[in-house]
Amino acid sequence: MKRKFRLVVVLFMSCIGFFNPIYAQSQPDAGSNKVQHSIPPENPTRDLKIQQIYDLLESQLKAWNQGDMKGYMQGYWNSDSLQFITAKGVTMGYETVLANYSKSFSTRELMGNLNFEITKLNFLDNNYLLAQVVGTWKVQTANKTSNGTFSLIIKFFGNTPKIIIDHTF
Repeated sequence: MKRKFRLVVVLFMSCIGFFNPIYAQSQPDAGSNKVQHSIPPENPTRDLKIQQIYDLLESQLKAWNQGDMKGYMQGYWNSDSLQFITAKGVTMGYETVLANYSKSFSTRELMGNLNFEITKLNFLDNNYLLAQVVGTWKVQTANKTSNGTFSLIIKFFGNTPKIIIDHTF
């Protein structure tokens, strides 16, 4: 049985120096994990960076829902300086975060099905190299549903965005 992917994205964009709301709503495409959105072509650099962030998050979602923890972790900065912040405290380092995820979600059944909604994407610099993404997440397993809020700080390394700080509650 195919699991249907549904991702609703509402994007409010504000850049340093000015406020310019941009709205994006997903149009689920059967068999596709692509988010369809329309963003005014006001700034091609910004628009490309936004799409790269969406692509990063979509690849994580797809990997999680296929039970691919290492694929999911490819969205994170592979560094000892990666920060993962929860109600339990701050975890430092890619390998530690991977180990914690692998321990908590050791089977495909425990991983369940992940969905999230992005409520805000905000660039933190004028060069569009550092962004904050805020949203909500929900994981459904056969036995329970867990949900919460996240705030990600994403940094571009060249043309590649990576999550450098993850606040998940």
